[in-house]
Amino acid sequence: MPDNLPTEIDFLNCRIQWNKSTLLPRLETEFLPEHALPHLEAGKIAWDICCGTGCIGLAIKKLMPSLTVTLSDVDPRATELAKSNAKLNDLDVSVLCGDLFEPFSGKCDYLFCNPPYVTEAEYVTLEPSVLDNEPKLALVSGDSGLEFYERIQKEMFAYLNPKAKLFFEIGAGQGAALQKIFGSGQVIQDLAGHDRYFILVT
Repeated sequence: MPDNLPTEIDFLNCRIQWNKSTLLPRLETEFLPEHALPHLEAGKIAWDICCGTGCIGLAIKKLMPSLTVTLSDVDPRATELAKSNAKLNDLDVSVLCGDLFEPFSGKCDYLFCNPPYVTEAEYVTLEPSVLDNEPKLALVSGDSGLEFYERIQKEMFAYLNPKAKLFFEIGAGQGAALQKIFGSGQVIQDLAGHDRYFILVT
């Protein structure tokens, strides 16, 4: 692991440890919980799927402690890291291992997800620091980059309470495609002016 990549970072006042089994939490991802916060109500249920380090779900729990928060990831190395980060920050959350909705029972009010959204073609053009230190499993969705969003749209209704709200990080230029997949939704741009966040009220 190169010396210039930190193994512990600050993420919205959470201490987040990171290793090569997950994506390195980035500054732009911090804005997803911040954009979500005005839409959240105390005492509800929030899920963070494809959680990686757990940074999004843990930040949400810290911002609104009354939420019941569950995190999940398909990679058991990521879920172990998320559990460690929850303990490090003294946050009471559940962490499950499984593919998207597979490990869940019940329903949620808020669904957070920063899924793989890089295409196979884009992957080979990424910076060497990313290719050498971050797992392809957490980066690449497939040929279109939209595969995970399409799966979520097909599977989500069995897991959402009425008027549930979805908060996603998305790839640059994917906003219109997300609106088409989900039928509506708000696209928010990042500081560089690129599509980066998607909010949907069901």
